[in-house]
Amino acid sequence: MSSSGGTAWKKYFDGSDVKTTVKTSGSLLNTKTYSPIAPLSEGDEIEVLKQDTYKTYMRGTSPHVRVVYGTKIGLFPFANVAKPLVKKPGKETVPRLNILAEDFIGNGKDDKVNLSSGLEPVKVISTVKQIKDGVLDGLTTKGRNYPVIKEQMEKFFASGDYTEIDFTDVSDTHKNELGTYFGEILIGLLAISGQTSVCHPNIFLGKRIQDILVPTDNAFKGVDSFIRCTDGELIPISSKYGVGAKAAFFGNLLPAGIKNYTDIRVGNSVFSQLAKTAKTINITAKTLEGNRGAKEILYEYGIRSILGINRQKVPRTYDVYNKMRTNISNEQTKLVEDAIRNYTDKIEGVSNIMDKVIEGLPNTTSSFFSRAISEKLNSDTKSQTQMKEILAGKNFYQANLDDTKWKKGTVYFRLVNTGSIELKIIGSKAALNNIDAKQGTINYEIKYP
Repeated sequence: MSSSGGTAWKKYFDGSDVKTTVKTSGSLLNTKTYSPIAPLSEGDEIEVLKQDTYKTYMRGTSPHVRVVYGTKIGLFPFANVAKPLVKKPGKETVPRLNILAEDFIGNGKDDKVNLSSGLEPVKVISTVKQIKDGVLDGLTTKGRNYPVIKEQMEKFFASGDYTEIDFTDVSDTHKNELGTYFGEILIGLLAISGQTSVCHPNIFLGKRIQDILVPTDNAFKGVDSFIRCTDGELIPISSKYGVGAKAAFFGNLLPAGIKNYTDIRVGNSVFSQLAKTAKTINITAKTLEGNRGAKEILYEYGIRSILGINRQKVPRTYDVYNKMRTNISNEQTKLVEDAIRNYTDKIEGVSNIMDKVIEGLPNTTSSFFSRAISEKLNSDTKSQTQMKEILAGKNFYQANLDDTKWKKGTVYFRLVNTGSIELKIIGSKAALNNIDAKQGTINYEIKYP
Protein backbone atom coordinates (compact mmCIF):
# COMPACT_ATOMS: atom_id res chain seq x y z
CA MET A 1 0.00 0.00 0.00
CA SER A 2 1.35 3.42 -0.95
CA SER A 3 2.04 6.00 1.73
CA SER A 4 0.10 9.24 1.92
CA GLY A 5 -0.32 12.30 4.11
CA GLY A 6 1.75 12.45 7.26
CA THR A 7 3.05 8.93 6.71
CA ALA A 8 4.45 9.85 3.28
CA TRP A 9 6.00 13.04 4.65
CA LYS A 10 7.67 11.10 7.48
CA LYS A 11 8.89 8.39 5.11
CA TYR A 12 10.20 10.50 2.24
CA PHE A 13 10.68 14.13 3.37
CA ASP A 14 11.28 14.39 7.12
CA GLY A 15 14.70 15.69 8.12
CA SER A 16 16.20 16.94 4.83
CA ASP A 17 15.70 18.84 1.57
CA VAL A 18 14.36 16.45 -1.06
CA LYS A 19 14.24 16.73 -4.85
CA THR A 20 11.06 15.45 -6.45
CA THR A 21 8.38 16.43 -8.99
CA VAL A 22 4.87 17.86 -9.08
CA LYS A 23 2.19 15.16 -9.01
CA THR A 24 -0.81 17.42 -9.57
CA SER A 25 -0.77 20.89 -11.13
CA GLY A 26 -1.31 23.86 -8.84
CA SER A 27 -0.08 27.31 -7.81
CA LEU A 28 3.08 28.11 -5.87
CA LEU A 29 2.08 30.59 -3.17
CA ASN A 30 3.93 33.52 -1.63
CA THR A 31 4.98 32.47 1.87
CA LYS A 32 3.65 35.69 3.43
CA THR A 33 0.68 36.84 1.36
CA TYR A 34 -0.36 33.41 0.00
CA SER A 35 -0.90 34.96 -3.41
CA PRO A 36 0.07 32.83 -6.47
CA ILE A 37 3.63 33.48 -7.71
CA ALA A 38 4.04 30.69 -10.26
CA PRO A 39 1.98 27.90 -11.85
CA LEU A 40 3.41 24.40 -11.39
CA SER A 41 2.65 21.67 -13.89
CA GLU A 42 2.52 17.94 -13.47
CA GLY A 43 6.07 16.64 -13.84
CA ASP A 44 7.85 19.92 -13.01
CA GLU A 45 11.03 19.38 -10.99
CA ILE A 46 10.91 20.89 -7.50
CA GLU A 47 12.74 20.63 -4.19
CA VAL A 48 10.83 20.25 -0.94
CA LEU A 49 12.64 22.06 1.87
CA LYS A 50 13.14 20.67 5.36
CA GLN A 51 10.48 21.65 7.90
CA ASP A 52 9.77 20.75 11.53
CA THR A 53 6.49 18.87 11.18
CA TYR A 54 4.03 17.69 8.56
CA LYS A 55 1.63 20.49 9.57
CA THR A 56 4.11 23.35 9.95
CA TYR A 57 2.51 25.22 7.02
CA MET A 58 -1.27 24.87 6.96
CA ARG A 59 -3.68 26.56 4.56
CA GLY A 60 -7.09 25.80 6.01
CA THR A 61 -7.11 22.02 6.39
CA SER A 62 -4.47 21.49 3.72
CA PRO A 63 -0.84 20.86 4.81
CA HIS A 64 1.61 22.76 2.59
CA VAL A 65 5.37 22.47 2.18
CA ARG A 66 8.04 24.98 1.23
CA VAL A 67 9.11 24.31 -2.33
CA VAL A 68 11.96 25.59 -4.52
CA TYR A 69 10.98 25.94 -8.18
CA GLY A 70 13.53 27.60 -10.45
CA THR A 71 14.37 30.90 -8.78
CA LYS A 72 11.28 30.96 -6.57
CA ILE A 73 10.49 29.62 -3.10
CA GLY A 74 6.88 29.32 -2.00
CA LEU A 75 4.23 27.11 -0.43
CA PHE A 76 2.68 24.21 -2.31
CA PRO A 77 0.05 21.64 -1.25
CA PHE A 78 1.76 18.49 -0.04
CA ALA A 79 -0.99 16.40 -1.66
CA ASN A 80 0.22 17.70 -5.04
CA VAL A 81 3.81 16.53 -4.47
CA ALA A 82 5.07 13.26 -5.95
CA LYS A 83 7.32 10.74 -4.23
CA PRO A 84 10.98 11.79 -4.39
CA LEU A 85 13.20 11.18 -7.37
CA VAL A 86 15.58 8.24 -6.98
CA LYS A 87 19.09 9.38 -6.21
CA LYS A 88 21.67 8.11 -8.64
CA PRO A 89 24.58 6.18 -7.11
CA GLY A 90 27.71 8.28 -6.82
CA LYS A 91 25.90 11.55 -7.57
CA GLU A 92 26.78 14.51 -5.36
CA THR A 93 24.07 15.09 -2.76
CA VAL A 94 25.26 18.26 -1.04
CA PRO A 95 22.34 20.13 0.57
CA ARG A 96 21.32 23.36 -1.12
CA LEU A 97 22.01 26.76 0.36
CA ASN A 98 18.40 27.66 -0.46
CA ILE A 99 19.51 31.16 -1.27
CA LEU A 100 17.74 33.48 -3.70
CA ALA A 101 18.73 36.67 -5.51
CA GLU A 102 16.55 38.62 -3.07
CA ASP A 103 18.86 37.48 -0.24
CA PHE A 104 21.71 39.45 -1.83
CA ILE A 105 20.04 42.85 -2.20
CA GLY A 106 19.25 43.72 1.41
CA ASN A 107 21.64 46.68 1.40
CA GLY A 108 19.89 48.37 -1.49
CA LYS A 109 17.64 51.38 -1.02
CA ASP A 110 13.86 50.89 -1.19
CA ASP A 111 12.22 53.09 -3.78
CA LYS A 112 9.47 53.21 -6.41
CA VAL A 113 10.49 53.74 -10.01
CA ASN A 114 8.42 54.12 -13.16
CA LEU A 115 9.17 50.97 -15.16
CA SER A 116 7.48 49.67 -18.29
CA SER A 117 4.45 48.51 -16.31
CA GLY A 118 4.16 51.69 -14.24
CA LEU A 119 5.36 52.68 -10.77
CA GLU A 120 7.01 49.61 -9.21
CA PRO A 121 8.77 48.93 -5.86
CA VAL A 122 12.50 48.27 -6.34
CA LYS A 123 15.79 47.96 -4.53
CA VAL A 124 18.18 50.59 -5.81
CA ILE A 125 21.84 49.56 -5.73
CA SER A 126 24.35 52.20 -6.76
CA THR A 127 27.72 51.03 -5.37
CA VAL A 128 29.91 47.96 -5.33
CA LYS A 129 29.93 48.17 -1.52
CA GLN A 130 26.15 47.79 -1.39
CA ILE A 131 26.40 44.64 -3.49
CA LYS A 132 29.31 43.29 -1.47
CA ASP A 133 27.60 43.90 1.87
CA GLY A 134 24.31 42.47 0.65
CA VAL A 135 25.93 39.29 -0.69
CA LEU A 136 28.04 38.68 2.41
CA ASP A 137 25.07 39.35 4.71
CA GLY A 138 23.01 36.87 2.71
CA LEU A 139 25.72 34.23 2.91
CA THR A 140 26.14 34.83 6.63
CA THR A 141 22.53 33.75 7.06
CA LYS A 142 21.97 31.16 4.33
CA GLY A 143 25.52 29.86 3.93
CA ARG A 144 26.54 29.66 7.59
CA ASN A 145 27.08 25.90 7.33
CA TYR A 146 29.50 26.45 4.46
CA PRO A 147 31.93 29.16 5.60
CA VAL A 148 34.28 28.42 2.70
CA ILE A 149 31.72 29.96 0.31
CA LYS A 150 31.65 33.22 2.23
CA GLU A 151 35.46 33.20 2.46
CA GLN A 152 35.79 32.81 -1.32
CA MET A 153 33.23 35.55 -1.94
CA GLU A 154 35.11 37.86 0.45
CA LYS A 155 38.27 37.21 -1.57
CA PHE A 156 36.33 37.82 -4.77
CA PHE A 157 35.21 41.28 -3.67
CA ALA A 158 38.59 42.13 -2.11
CA SER A 159 40.38 41.36 -5.38
CA GLY A 160 38.53 44.06 -7.29
CA ASP A 161 38.47 41.74 -10.31
CA TYR A 162 34.89 40.58 -10.85
CA THR A 163 35.64 38.54 -13.94
CA GLU A 164 37.27 35.64 -12.05
CA ILE A 165 36.28 33.77 -8.91
CA ASP A 166 38.07 31.09 -6.87
CA PHE A 167 35.80 28.09 -6.30
CA THR A 168 38.34 25.95 -4.46
CA ASP A 169 36.54 23.55 -2.09
CA VAL A 170 33.11 24.71 -3.35
CA SER A 171 30.82 21.90 -4.55
CA ASP A 172 29.23 21.88 -7.99
CA THR A 173 25.85 22.03 -6.27
CA HIS A 174 26.72 25.36 -4.68
CA LYS A 175 28.50 26.66 -7.80
CA ASN A 176 25.30 26.09 -9.74
CA GLU A 177 23.19 27.68 -7.03
CA LEU A 178 25.41 30.76 -6.90
CA GLY A 179 25.45 30.92 -10.69
CA THR A 180 21.65 30.98 -10.76
CA TYR A 181 21.00 33.50 -7.99
CA PHE A 182 24.17 35.55 -7.54
CA GLY A 183 24.29 35.60 -11.35
CA GLU A 184 21.26 37.89 -11.31
CA ILE A 185 23.24 40.43 -9.28
CA LEU A 186 26.59 39.80 -10.98
CA ILE A 187 25.56 41.41 -14.27
CA GLY A 188 24.78 44.60 -12.34
CA LEU A 189 28.07 44.40 -10.45
CA LEU A 190 29.95 44.28 -13.76
CA ALA A 191 27.98 47.24 -15.08
CA ILE A 192 28.57 49.41 -12.00
CA SER A 193 32.27 48.52 -11.79
CA GLY A 194 32.84 49.05 -15.52
CA GLN A 195 34.11 45.48 -16.00
CA THR A 196 31.77 44.66 -18.86
CA SER A 197 34.38 43.26 -21.26
CA VAL A 198 33.11 39.77 -20.29
CA CYS A 199 29.65 40.66 -21.67
CA HIS A 200 29.20 39.63 -25.30
CA PRO A 201 28.14 41.77 -27.01
CA ASN A 202 29.15 44.54 -24.64
CA ILE A 203 25.87 46.49 -24.63
CA PHE A 204 27.19 48.76 -21.85
CA LEU A 205 30.10 50.13 -23.88
CA GLY A 206 30.05 53.93 -23.94
CA LYS A 207 27.21 54.17 -21.41
CA ARG A 208 27.47 55.85 -18.02
CA ILE A 209 25.89 53.53 -15.45
CA GLN A 210 24.07 55.09 -12.52
CA ASP A 211 22.63 52.13 -10.58
CA ILE A 212 20.80 48.81 -10.64
CA LEU A 213 17.07 48.48 -10.07
CA VAL A 214 15.79 45.13 -8.80
CA PRO A 215 11.96 44.78 -8.75
CA THR A 216 10.81 43.44 -5.37
CA ASP A 217 7.17 42.66 -6.14
CA ASN A 218 6.75 38.92 -6.85
CA ALA A 219 3.98 39.81 -9.27
CA PHE A 220 6.41 41.71 -11.49
CA LYS A 221 7.07 39.61 -14.58
CA GLY A 222 9.46 39.74 -17.49
CA VAL A 223 12.88 40.78 -16.21
CA ASP A 224 15.06 40.33 -13.14
CA SER A 225 16.74 43.74 -13.06
CA PHE A 226 17.22 47.06 -14.83
CA ILE A 227 20.53 48.77 -15.41
CA ARG A 228 19.87 52.53 -15.18
CA CYS A 229 22.12 54.98 -17.02
CA THR A 230 22.81 58.56 -15.98
CA ASP A 231 20.74 59.83 -18.94
CA GLY A 232 17.70 57.91 -17.64
CA GLU A 233 17.91 54.97 -20.07
CA LEU A 234 16.76 51.69 -18.55
CA ILE A 235 18.31 48.44 -19.83
CA PRO A 236 16.05 45.51 -18.83
CA ILE A 237 17.85 42.25 -18.07
CA SER A 238 16.50 38.71 -17.82
CA SER A 239 19.20 36.59 -16.18
CA LYS A 240 19.77 32.93 -17.04
CA TYR A 241 22.33 30.47 -15.75
CA GLY A 242 23.60 28.37 -18.63
CA VAL A 243 21.00 28.07 -21.36
CA GLY A 244 18.26 28.64 -18.83
CA ALA A 245 15.04 26.72 -18.54
CA LYS A 246 12.84 26.22 -21.58
CA ALA A 247 9.59 28.15 -21.30
CA ALA A 248 6.11 26.74 -21.77
CA PHE A 249 4.53 27.64 -25.09
CA PHE A 250 0.97 27.28 -23.82
CA GLY A 251 1.63 29.24 -20.63
CA ASN A 252 3.57 32.15 -22.12
CA LEU A 253 3.46 32.65 -25.89
CA LEU A 254 -0.02 31.42 -26.76
CA PRO A 255 -1.87 33.59 -24.17
CA ALA A 256 -0.41 36.64 -25.93
CA GLY A 257 -1.48 35.11 -29.23
CA ILE A 258 -5.03 34.71 -27.97
CA LYS A 259 -5.09 38.39 -27.07
CA ASN A 260 -3.66 39.51 -30.43
CA TYR A 261 -4.21 36.90 -33.13
CA THR A 262 -7.59 35.28 -32.55
CA ASP A 263 -8.77 36.50 -35.97
CA ILE A 264 -7.80 33.80 -38.43
CA ARG A 265 -7.50 36.44 -41.13
CA VAL A 266 -4.42 37.83 -39.40
CA GLY A 267 -1.70 36.09 -41.34
CA ASN A 268 -3.61 32.79 -41.44
CA SER A 269 -0.59 31.35 -39.65
CA VAL A 270 -0.27 28.20 -37.55
CA PHE A 271 0.12 30.42 -34.50
CA SER A 272 -3.09 32.30 -35.35
CA GLN A 273 -4.89 29.02 -35.90
CA LEU A 274 -3.81 27.76 -32.48
CA ALA A 275 -5.06 30.98 -30.91
CA LYS A 276 -8.39 30.63 -32.70
CA THR A 277 -8.61 26.97 -31.67
CA ALA A 278 -8.31 28.03 -28.04
CA LYS A 279 -11.09 30.58 -28.50
CA THR A 280 -13.29 27.99 -30.25
CA ILE A 281 -13.18 25.64 -27.24
CA ASN A 282 -13.47 28.51 -24.71
CA ILE A 283 -9.89 28.42 -23.45
CA THR A 284 -8.87 31.96 -22.47
CA ALA A 285 -5.46 33.54 -22.01
CA LYS A 286 -6.14 33.64 -18.27
CA THR A 287 -6.92 29.92 -18.27
CA LEU A 288 -3.60 29.09 -19.93
CA GLU A 289 -1.66 31.45 -17.67
CA GLY A 290 -3.22 29.52 -14.77
CA ASN A 291 -1.64 26.38 -16.17
CA ARG A 292 -4.85 24.83 -17.52
CA GLY A 293 -6.21 24.07 -20.98
CA ALA A 294 -3.01 23.07 -22.82
CA LYS A 295 -3.98 19.46 -23.58
CA GLU A 296 -7.48 20.53 -24.67
CA ILE A 297 -5.91 22.77 -27.32
CA LEU A 298 -3.31 20.14 -28.20
CA TYR A 299 -5.97 17.54 -28.98
CA GLU A 300 -8.45 19.90 -30.62
CA TYR A 301 -5.87 21.34 -32.99
CA GLY A 302 -4.12 18.01 -33.41
CA ILE A 303 -7.22 16.07 -34.38
CA ARG A 304 -8.88 18.83 -36.44
CA SER A 305 -5.94 20.55 -38.14
CA ILE A 306 -3.06 18.03 -38.04
CA LEU A 307 -5.13 14.93 -38.81
CA GLY A 308 -8.09 16.62 -40.52
CA ILE A 309 -10.85 14.74 -38.64
CA ASN A 310 -14.16 16.60 -38.48
CA ARG A 311 -16.74 16.91 -35.69
CA GLN A 312 -19.09 14.36 -37.20
CA LYS A 313 -16.47 11.64 -36.73
CA VAL A 314 -15.02 12.95 -33.44
CA PRO A 315 -17.43 15.34 -31.69
CA ARG A 316 -15.25 15.97 -28.60
CA THR A 317 -11.52 15.74 -29.13
CA TYR A 318 -10.54 15.80 -25.45
CA ASP A 319 -12.58 12.64 -24.93
CA VAL A 320 -10.05 10.88 -27.16
CA TYR A 321 -7.27 11.84 -24.75
CA ASN A 322 -9.25 10.68 -21.72
CA LYS A 323 -10.07 7.37 -23.38
CA MET A 324 -6.47 6.73 -24.43
CA ARG A 325 -4.99 7.59 -21.04
CA THR A 326 -7.37 5.14 -19.32
CA ASN A 327 -6.71 2.38 -21.88
CA ILE A 328 -10.21 2.52 -23.36
CA SER A 329 -10.42 1.82 -27.08
CA ASN A 330 -13.40 2.80 -29.21
CA GLU A 331 -14.22 3.79 -32.78
CA GLN A 332 -12.94 7.34 -32.26
CA THR A 333 -9.61 6.39 -30.68
CA LYS A 334 -9.01 3.86 -33.47
CA LEU A 335 -9.80 6.54 -36.06
CA VAL A 336 -7.20 8.88 -34.53
CA GLU A 337 -4.60 6.12 -34.32
CA ASP A 338 -5.14 5.15 -37.96
CA ALA A 339 -4.82 8.79 -39.03
CA ILE A 340 -1.51 9.07 -37.17
CA ARG A 341 -0.25 5.89 -38.87
CA ASN A 342 -1.06 7.46 -42.26
CA TYR A 343 0.44 10.87 -41.45
CA THR A 344 3.11 11.79 -44.02
CA ASP A 345 4.22 15.31 -43.02
CA LYS A 346 7.44 15.81 -41.07
CA ILE A 347 7.42 15.94 -37.27
CA GLU A 348 10.13 17.07 -34.89
CA GLY A 349 12.66 14.39 -34.05
CA VAL A 350 15.11 11.87 -35.51
CA SER A 351 14.60 10.31 -38.92
CA ASN A 352 12.80 7.23 -37.58
CA ILE A 353 10.65 9.09 -35.05
CA MET A 354 7.38 8.21 -36.81
CA ASP A 355 8.26 4.52 -36.60
CA LYS A 356 8.61 4.94 -32.84
CA VAL A 357 5.37 6.93 -32.64
CA ILE A 358 3.43 4.24 -34.51
CA GLU A 359 5.00 1.47 -32.47
CA GLY A 360 3.97 3.09 -29.20
CA LEU A 361 0.37 4.09 -30.04
CA PRO A 362 -1.84 5.15 -28.34
CA ASN A 363 0.60 6.25 -25.60
CA THR A 364 2.61 8.33 -28.09
CA THR A 365 -0.38 10.43 -29.22
CA SER A 366 0.35 13.49 -27.06
CA SER A 367 3.99 13.48 -28.08
CA PHE A 368 2.99 13.10 -31.74
CA PHE A 369 0.74 16.18 -31.59
CA SER A 370 3.40 18.17 -29.70
CA ARG A 371 6.08 17.28 -32.25
CA ALA A 372 3.83 17.86 -35.27
CA ILE A 373 2.71 21.28 -34.03
CA SER A 374 6.23 22.37 -33.07
CA GLU A 375 7.49 21.38 -36.53
CA LYS A 376 4.79 23.50 -38.18
CA LEU A 377 5.45 26.48 -35.90
CA ASN A 378 9.19 26.31 -36.63
CA SER A 379 8.71 26.11 -40.39
CA ASP A 380 5.95 28.73 -40.68
CA THR A 381 7.51 32.16 -41.32
CA LYS A 382 4.36 34.08 -40.36
CA SER A 383 4.12 32.22 -37.05
CA GLN A 384 7.77 32.91 -36.30
CA THR A 385 7.23 36.61 -37.00
CA GLN A 386 4.22 36.77 -34.69
CA MET A 387 5.95 34.97 -31.83
CA LYS A 388 9.10 37.05 -32.16
CA GLU A 389 6.99 40.21 -32.12
CA ILE A 390 5.48 39.09 -28.83
CA LEU A 391 8.88 38.49 -27.29
CA ALA A 392 10.38 41.63 -28.79
CA GLY A 393 7.50 43.63 -27.41
CA LYS A 394 8.83 42.85 -23.96
CA ASN A 395 12.09 44.48 -25.09
CA PHE A 396 14.67 42.97 -22.78
CA TYR A 397 18.14 41.48 -22.94
CA GLN A 398 18.57 37.87 -21.96
CA ALA A 399 21.89 37.58 -20.12
CA ASN A 400 23.17 33.98 -20.05
CA LEU A 401 25.98 33.24 -17.60
CA ASP A 402 28.12 30.52 -19.18
CA ASP A 403 27.76 27.65 -16.70
CA THR A 404 30.79 25.69 -17.93
CA LYS A 405 33.13 28.67 -17.56
CA TRP A 406 31.51 29.70 -14.28
CA LYS A 407 32.22 26.36 -12.62
CA LYS A 408 35.87 26.83 -13.61
CA GLY A 409 35.92 30.30 -12.04
CA THR A 410 35.50 32.47 -15.15
CA VAL A 411 32.69 34.99 -15.65
CA TYR A 412 31.31 35.14 -19.19
CA PHE A 413 27.91 36.52 -20.19
CA ARG A 414 26.26 36.10 -23.56
CA LEU A 415 23.56 38.72 -24.19
CA VAL A 416 20.82 38.68 -26.78
CA ASN A 417 18.04 41.21 -27.35
CA THR A 418 14.56 39.83 -27.81
CA GLY A 419 14.31 41.91 -30.97
CA SER A 420 17.07 39.87 -32.68
CA ILE A 421 16.43 36.39 -31.38
CA GLU A 422 16.25 33.03 -33.01
CA LEU A 423 13.23 31.22 -31.64
CA LYS A 424 12.98 27.45 -31.44
CA ILE A 425 9.75 25.64 -30.62
CA ILE A 426 10.28 22.25 -28.95
CA GLY A 427 7.75 19.44 -28.81
CA SER A 428 10.00 16.71 -27.51
CA LYS A 429 10.44 17.58 -23.82
CA ALA A 430 8.15 14.86 -22.51
CA ALA A 431 8.87 11.16 -22.91
CA LEU A 432 7.70 9.84 -26.26
CA ASN A 433 5.35 7.20 -24.82
CA ASN A 434 3.93 9.27 -21.95
CA ILE A 435 0.42 10.25 -23.02
CA ASP A 436 0.03 12.45 -19.92
CA ALA A 437 3.04 14.52 -21.10
CA LYS A 438 4.03 15.01 -17.48
CA GLN A 439 7.15 16.98 -18.43
CA GLY A 440 5.27 19.35 -20.70
CA THR A 441 3.85 19.41 -24.22
CA ILE A 442 5.32 22.27 -26.28
CA ASN A 443 8.11 24.57 -25.09
CA TYR A 444 10.29 27.27 -26.59
CA GLU A 445 13.77 28.61 -26.14
CA ILE A 446 15.53 31.77 -27.23
CA LYS A 447 18.60 31.02 -29.30
CA TYR A 448 21.54 33.27 -30.08
CA PRO A 449 21.66 34.83 -33.55
